[in-house]
Amino acid sequence: MTVPPRTSQRPGRGGRFVSPETGLTLLGFLAVGASGILVNTVLLAFLAEVMEIHYLSSAVLATQGSTLWNFALHQALVFRQRPARRTLWGRLGRYLLVNNAALLVRAPMLAVLVTWFGAHYLAANVVTLVSLALLRFLLADRWVWPRGDVNREAPLRHAYDIHGILTVESVVALPELAYFRVPSLDGRADIEVHRGRPPGNAEIAQAAHYQDGFGALGFQLSLIRSEGVKVWVSTLVELSPHVLYTNVVEPILRWSFVERGYALVHAACISFNGQAVLITAPTDTGKTTTILRALRSQAWTFLSDDMTILSSDGVVRNFPKPLTISAHTLHAVPAARLRLWERVALSVQSRLHSRGGRHFGLRLAELGLPAATISAVIQLLIPPPKYSVARLIPEVRISGQARLSLVVVLEKGPDHQETMSPSTLLRILGENSEDAYGFPPYRSLEGFLSRDGDLDYHWAETEIVKEGLREATGIRLASEQYRWWKRLPSLLRPGDSAAAETIPSPRTVANEHHNPG
Repeated sequence: MTVPPRTSQRPGRGGRFVSPETGLTLLGFLAVGASGILVNTVLLAFLAEVMEIHYLSSAVLATQGSTLWNFALHQALVFRQRPARRTLWGRLGRYLLVNNAALLVRAPMLAVLVTWFGAHYLAANVVTLVSLALLRFLLADRWVWPRGDVNREAPLRHAYDIHGILTVESVVALPELAYFRVPSLDGRADIEVHRGRPPGNAEIAQAAHYQDGFGALGFQLSLIRSEGVKVWVSTLVELSPHVLYTNVVEPILRWSFVERGYALVHAACISFNGQAVLITAPTDTGKTTTILRALRSQAWTFLSDDMTILSSDGVVRNFPKPLTISAHTLHAVPAARLRLWERVALSVQSRLHSRGGRHFGLRLAELGLPAATISAVIQLLIPPPKYSVARLIPEVRISGQARLSLVVVLEKGPDHQETMSPSTLLRILGENSEDAYGFPPYRSLEGFLSRDGDLDYHWAETEIVKEGLREATGIRLASEQYRWWKRLPSLLRPGDSAAAETIPSPRTVANEHHNPG
């Protein structure tokens, strides 16, 4: 199979990140915002000191005053040339909604800065206002005072070809699919990601919609199945590319792969002498650290860290998304090319995006709170710590596909090893895959994505995995000292490269921007 050449994610030297018009608008927006911060601070001090209202309640009230101030100046100065596609009251209502929704993030930040770090509430309030300035601008620019029709079609500039099995086109870049980036696609993509709302004449016979409380301001999407899958997302989702991929695109990929006879299993994959090893474990067990240590210490090649494509003939194909790491993971890769500020930020990122953080988000969803919107805002402000394997191990080799030989289930506990029955192995892989897709809005969309009339793709996925595991050995591997990686080579069947990979030898990846073919 010939895979189209990869292209880099780095912007061209001659391109611009923003247009001159957008740059001038941003400067005007920030200038008005600076005056609004002064108004907000004066109001906050008056309410807290003179009126003796608690500083958090005062911050909410002060926000209303500074919002009205900013709106008047934006309307008169910054966005005065924009076409009036909404009434004045409509724009004011949306702007009030933007700034009050931001309080969902600002209020907890303010409380943490004051309570945990001992900051003065006025200084902490300024920090929270500044930290959300860019987000407020983007929402004002695209949602409150849009340049044109809010439903205008934007070009799908980012194209991805996943092993010739599935193709994706998106209005925004999807970092998790950077390895599969191609210059363009011939014909219609299997999955299309648009911004805004579906056009009025869109086919709606097979459609699904989701929003969690804030309408177009929050997490909102529409799905239509028509010669593939088309998805339209709100501005917030578009601005949070990791959320867009993980919560929207990857679930679509999962069931689209099944339609084509493949399974996207929740497991890492490395290969040794042409023998592929799937490694699966619950989140935060140590799977990523195990993979990285193995890649550094033995002649292993890398295929995937989080998801791997498995076919019923026992062949695995790589899916090399960026790795989500923690501060602990860096001990396994001392040569990682992380900058100082990246290492400092990692301690905050890894805690926020840990299994505990995910469980907290799920709890919010159970309570009926807009967990998807909150997650999108948080990941926009504090992105998850994702790095390509080449950033962590510069000399890494990446394989395209290999024959599956072994499946290892990692566990914490006294050193122990046992062979697993095929049925137990199948059940564990299924449970781990389901766990990976539990966050909203997946449960609301699962039925739409995983069924085609009377056909239930859950059954089809299980059959694909069952057949794909037929020639593989399943091992449960427990370790008290987290040294699973040392025991992996001894678990492989002895022999030469009879099970050699069916693609050319893997290439050494020179840097984070290189996408091996």
